[in-house]
Formats: sequence, C-alpha cells, structure tokens
Amino acid sequence: MLTHYTVQLCVDSKEYPVMHLHETFEMCYVLCDGVKLYLSDQIYEAQAGDILIVPPFTFHRISCDTIFDIPIIWFDEYSIQEKNLSLQPALKYIQEHGAMVAHTPVEDMVEITQLFVDAYNYFINIDNTMYDFFNTKMLGEILYLFMTAHKQNPALLAETHLSRNILTTKLVSYISKHFDKNISIETITNEFHISKTKLYTIIKNSTGFSYKQLILQMRLTRACDYLGMGMSVTEIANRLGFNSYSHFIKTFKQKTGYSPNKYRNHLKDYAADEYTDGYNFPINRIYSGNNSKSESESE
Repeated sequence: MLTHYTVQLCVDSKEYPVMHLHETFEMCYVLCDGVKLYLSDQIYEAQAGDILIVPPFTFHRISCDTIFDIPIIWFDEYSIQEKNLSLQPALKYIQEHGAMVAHTPVEDMVEITQLFVDAYNYFINIDNTMYDFFNTKMLGEILYLFMTAHKQNPALLAETHLSRNILTTKLVSYISKHFDKNISIETITNEFHISKTKLYTIIKNSTGFSYKQLILQMRLTRACDYLGMGMSVTEIANRLGFNSYSHFIKTFKQKTGYSPNKYRNHLKDYAADEYTDGYNFPINRIYSGNNSKSESESE
C-alpha cells in the first residue's frame, strides 16, 4: 500500500496556527478567495480555483479571514514511484519547480472539486487489493490537471517559486530527522562535506530561517504533533531539548499564540469540527462567480 498518501476534505476549516513542515507533498484546492499561503518568509494570496502544491520539508501555513472549505491531498513521491511508474514525469515536473500554484477557471470548480471528492472516497473505501491502483489513478488525474493548468499560466511561477536542488532537499530532510537528538553542526557538515558557512547559506536561502530558527520551528512542529498524540507537556519539553518546562511553555505561546494545553484543546475542536466524509462535502457551496457561503449556511 502507499506509505504516504492521504486525502482529507476539510469543512469549515480554521487556520493552522503555526508554520509547520512534513515529509510529504501537500496539494490543496482553494475554493474561495481570501486564502493565504505562507511559505517561509513569503506570502501568496490565493484565489478561488487555485491548486497549490507545497514540497516536502517546506515550512508553510494556510489561513483565511473567514471559515473556509478545502480539499487536501498529501503524497510521498518515493512510495508512489514504486507503485506507478507513469507518475514519474509528473513528480519530476513538481520536483523541478518546487512550490507552485496553478489557476483553474471558476466555471470548472465543481467538476475539479468532484475529482478530490472521488479521490477521498476511493481512499477510504477501496479494499486493499485495489488500493494502490485506484488511488494512483485518481492522483494521476489531478496531477495531470494541475500540470496542464500550470503550463498555461507560467507567470504565476515567479510568485511562489521555491525550487530546491538535491543537496538542499537531503540536507533539510536530514536535519528534520535528527534535530531532536541534539545533533551538532559539525556532524551535519561532515555528513554532507560542506562548510558551516555553506550550511547556513543553504538553510537561509531555502527556508527563510537561520539555522537556530529552523531548529526551533522544527521543535514547535514536532511539539504540535506530540500534543495531538496526548503526550504530556513535561515529556514534550524534555524530549525536544528545551531548557526547562517553563521555557517550552513560554516559547510555544510566543510563537503560536496558544499555551500548549490550549493548543491541544484547539486540535480537538479542529478534528471534531473540520472533517466530513466525501459524500457530504459541500460542493453546492461553489457557485460560478460567487464562491462564498450563502447567508443561510453561515448562520
């Protein structure tokens, strides 16, 4: 089965409060205006009909001034390549371009949203014997649609372009997997045969953060995961190398606006309110020329 492939349909979404990263690509379909994609130190103001792709190990956050709906697919290029060689050209295209946005016509939004809904329904309902086939088939259709739209609107590339070479991707991936083990700068530079100066330059240019800021962001991202898993605040502080329990709480609140316990409660509300099954995803909220919720729906 695909090791990293997930489809979620998020209804009445709230913004994710902290910059975070993960090992998978994230593809989002924007159903309303006013959605903002934060990429490291860049901000992209999306519009209805945009498809966004964020590469692995890229700090990002999605927010909106109002509650919004958004279908999301997470996928890992390695596991998918093993299951379906026909997707390699699409994955290569994405790897070469990095973070991207492609705009699709508003009049096509209902049809495209249905593709994401179908992908979700296949993801949760297909038995194991056909799991890989149907999910790679649906993903292939959506990636083809994305590439076609992106090639037709190359001017958008400059606004979100964050391409990375192989060294940069491997470096950030390595740090992400070892940062909580108090790995030293010397260990990293020896592993990649680069100087400290080059290490700092690569990190700053690719993430927008200094090395220390990157490690802190990774710790906060991991802390959010641990809070969602029910781990105690004391255990999280110790595991992630914070100087003390109080230092962790102070830092977490400064960066997220939440205390750890309030954030944990926020995650519970987020999970309870946001997700629905694909059959009930509100495609009827999408109107040609008007993609906001009706007055009756918003009450």
